[in-house]
Amino acid sequence: MDEEKLTHLDEAIRHSMEVECDIRNTRTNWFLVFQAALGGGLIQLLLSNATYYCKLGGITLLSIIGIAISASFIIAAWRSDKAIDMLFAYWDQIRCETGMKIKDYYPISPISKNIIHNFFKNSYDKNNEDSIWEHDIAKRMHIGGLDKLANKCDFLMPYKFLPWMFLFCWIILLVLVWIFSKDVLSVDNMGNSLNIINSR
Repeated sequence: MDEEKLTHLDEAIRHSMEVECDIRNTRTNWFLVFQAALGGGLIQLLLSNATYYCKLGGITLLSIIGIAISASFIIAAWRSDKAIDMLFAYWDQIRCETGMKIKDYYPISPISKNIIHNFFKNSYDKNNEDSIWEHDIAKRMHIGGLDKLANKCDFLMPYKFLPWMFLFCWIILLVLVWIFSKDVLSVDNMGNSLNIINSR
């Protein structure tokens, strides 16, 4: 593969990576907007003077919508991760086939999970130029003990953690409402709560 074609390929992969990250950020923002809207509707419904069955039906519907949106975003986040993994794998395959070294090109993404992981495992090959290069880069990153722990917590990334958190919250709310509906959804109890809030 000639140099010009490799350059165009490099630019195309970087552009695809940027587009995928922008899509992920947009999805995350819209996900939070939908969850905020559902949460606001839930509070308005709880503090209203609607009948018992209206509240029960409304909360059930909001919970089901919240669960569906959370599950949908979990799948979208997984797809996004796999899309980025595919771009990395594609570029690595091209690099291996053409004999390019890691130090011969700028990283297509600053994602450093594997570099940090290999650094702590000390699993680099001293006879492999690419492995030595990555290890030297890791040493210049001033990696400490906390980095080792943080590197294992990718599941806390907002686009991964938030949908699971909201999914469990909506499921728990749905279960609790149906178990304790007589106690928490009566108009009198909600009316008393609303009066207490207003008096404060």
